[in-house]
Amino acid sequence: AGFEDRLLLSLDTTRRRLRAYGGEIGLDYIRRAFLPMMKAGGVTPVQIQKIFCENSKDVLALAE
Repeated sequence: AGFEDRLLLSLDTTRRRLRAYGGEIGLDYIRRAFLPMMKAGGVTPVQIQKIFCENSKDVLALAE
């Protein structure tokens, strides 16, 4: 819907949170499982690049 410039994803991987998910979610979850789901749902490579790379860069630049 054109909102990919406003999305930023992260992953909470504390031990307590991992137990809440049965210990299945690790640091590779976004790349291993979530990213393929996004692609299967029609998210384009350009949108994925914005969400995972460009938007992170922009947010971190604001902190300087």
